[in-house]
Amino acid sequence: MKSRLFNRIATELSDTENLSLAIDAQKPVQHRNGNGYIAPQTELQQSLAAVWAEFLKVDLVGLDDNFFELGGHSLLAMQIGFQIRERFSVEFPLEAFLMTPILRSQSQKIEEMLLEQANAGTLEQLLDEIEQDEDTNSSYAPGENHPRNGE
Repeated sequence: MKSRLFNRIATELSDTENLSLAIDAQKPVQHRNGNGYIAPQTELQQSLAAVWAEFLKVDLVGLDDNFFELGGHSLLAMQIGFQIRERFSVEFPLEAFLMTPILRSQSQKIEEMLLEQANAGTLEQLLDEIEQDEDTNSSYAPGENHPRNGE
């Protein structure tokens, strides 16, 4: 009986994700006063602030808040990075996260990355259209007898 209990405890302790979740579940939500709080304005800022609040266990995250000053660390940064990828469909590597620890600058970086993705997608679409036009036009060879409109 004791060996089964010991094996269960050992198994649960070796699963770092479950262990991290269990530790985080024990942390109470930190209530902050509103001093210096600047509310997120855009939908992206509000969504990002909500992710930070969820993982950092704080009730308010403002535009000028620093991730590390709110108790953040690299493991939380990685977890938030995964959430950013899920919510915004953009790759936000840990290095980028650590280089932009202020919510305002991080949201600007994500917006830039989204714009770059959109521009790349638009450019790719335009190139595909040009290639299709070239394929269509290349089937016409000058000097050959081609029926004219209405013939």
